Amino acid sequence: MGPVLLAQKDTIDVISGLCTIFTTVKELLWTLFHVSQKQPPQAHAITVRIKIDEAEMELTSADIADDERILHLAERFYALHPSVKVTPQSPVTVQARVPKQPPRRRR
Repeated sequence: MGPVLLAQKDTIDVISGLCTIFTTVKELLWTLFHVSQKQPPQAHAITVRIKIDEAEMELTSADIADDERILHLAERFYALHPSVKVTPQSPVTVQARVPKQPPRRRR
């Protein structure tokens, strides 16, 4: 096998691992974004950061909308962090920051 073919195989393995991870956390994130849309409009939206093997990236609700977007998300993560060799067993941390509700006005 040539070095170019091995490099492509490594890239496919990493993107496959990323797709597996993103598909796994998709339902959790979708629920979080869906609940936030039912809340009254706020100055700040929910921010979600995912950390895979110490490489971090911010997500939006559009990133997890469907499987095709998850593939684009995996490609974007790989473009940002090409040196990270992700596998389905890589440690994953998801952190969401929900803005505080404004205090209620008393009469």
